[in-house]
Amino acid sequence: MFPHPRLLAPVLEALNSKLYDVTPSRLKPEQLREIRVAEYVAADLLRAGVVETGFRDMEEYPEAIDIQGYREELGVFARRIVIERAGSPWYLLQQAFLYLASIGDCGLAVNAITEPLVGVAYNKLRRAMLFEPTASMDLLEILPSALVTQQMHPNSRRFGAWLSEGLRATQDEVLLQEIVNTVALERPDLLLEAIGKRGGRHPKWREFVPQSLVEISRISSGKQKDGSTLPACHLLRVMKDPFNVFGQENGLLMLAKALLSVPHIEVRLSAGLSPVDIILKCADWSGIHALP
Repeated sequence: MFPHPRLLAPVLEALNSKLYDVTPSRLKPEQLREIRVAEYVAADLLRAGVVETGFRDMEEYPEAIDIQGYREELGVFARRIVIERAGSPWYLLQQAFLYLASIGDCGLAVNAITEPLVGVAYNKLRRAMLFEPTASMDLLEILPSALVTQQMHPNSRRFGAWLSEGLRATQDEVLLQEIVNTVALERPDLLLEAIGKRGGRHPKWREFVPQSLVEISRISSGKQKDGSTLPACHLLRVMKDPFNVFGQENGLLMLAKALLSVPHIEVRLSAGLSPVDIILKCADWSGIHALP
């Protein structure tokens, strides 16, 4: 695709002609079907804007593209859907809100949205993007949305501070363990950021942090050798190293081969094995890329 606002304009004009200034109750069945098709196409256009359009390597695009202008125009389209078509199908509203969140536009309220599930989900996403203070069950419920925002707008340091504050304010030990386990499994690097935040005495929630992650935190904060010179270290330690040996294809294939050769690895992966729990041993890290 050639992302440019000039090419996007006729597409949006055609969609707007079907989405606005029409009264569904006065339409014939064929015209109503056209509106439903336009809603579906609009939703897919917004979905592509979140995960596909403009996210390839720049050398794959022609020189004359204008990705920023394309996203801004699509953002205007998404805002109009939310403001003027609050009764749209849930899948269109969902993608409109998600697209706006992906470009950092969290200024729209959802009071007029008639689909309650869309409003609830968007409010969680919006609160997570703004790092609103939260704790206890509310923190556990908003956590999936917070992890999604870190894929769209990564800010590990601020996330670490936000998570640490929420965990400190949570008293229930069952909730603490569930929250810590969720982050440790999904994004152990973000939990490491939270561990690194200092604020008085040792907080209760750190008792539930996996010991392997605690050790990685100590190595990261100390003046230790980089991971590529250690004979044995955790996979997460290697991944966080600036010279990650698995950042290239040959190294990644060697890692996959090593993991798949471990007996019953499928069972362990299904049980939640993460980079925190995997210890690697290598006599010569520098030679990994030279191996056939």
